[in-house]
Amino acid sequence: MFGRGGKGCPVFFASGNAGSVFWNPFKVRYPARLPFCFAVGATRLFDDYRWYESCYGPELDMVAPSFYENEEGITPAVWCIDQMMNQGYNPTFMNNCPHAVVNDVDYNCNFGGTSAACPIVSGAASLLMSRDSTLNFQGYYYLLRYSAVTQFSWGSLPDTPNVEYGYGRVDAFRAILSISRGDLNNDGAVANILDVTFITDD
Repeated sequence: MFGRGGKGCPVFFASGNAGSVFWNPFKVRYPARLPFCFAVGATRLFDDYRWYESCYGPELDMVAPSFYENEEGITPAVWCIDQMMNQGYNPTFMNNCPHAVVNDVDYNCNFGGTSAACPIVSGAASLLMSRDSTLNFQGYYYLLRYSAVTQFSWGSLPDTPNVEYGYGRVDAFRAILSISRGDLNNDGAVANILDVTFITDD
């Protein structure tokens, strides 16, 4: 609350992966449920439904995708840097990565759950902070919440915040649009060809 010269630091935590296991799944886990934490749950990439293990409850702020579906079933979909060489989770070349890609041993393609969803949301917050560092921590929370996707292939959230989805699925593009006012590359000129290039460049 008091970092960044008194503006406060946004704090993000995974809601937990015990949605169907523990005796009380209707509960966001500690410390995500604390008032000044942004609690993040996990959805499935292919249909936006809540991942069945993702903890939920009234403290949940947002969800992000971390699983996809292939011929082997539902599989973690997030890539991450692994510990190097044989010390990590991927000590050999993996053949079950998304789109049949064989990955390097220093990366792991099997990262999923709320622990994988949380960095997606915090990454979106980092984009917002790089665009405008003057906001307090609540400002970033509000930008993420009110730019979130609430219309899914299966329907729309009946209300927000929703117990299972919070304010919806994170959308970094919509969030940055809401703060950029058309100046996506932060050069002072609004909606010019350089902004269009910034959107379309890889």
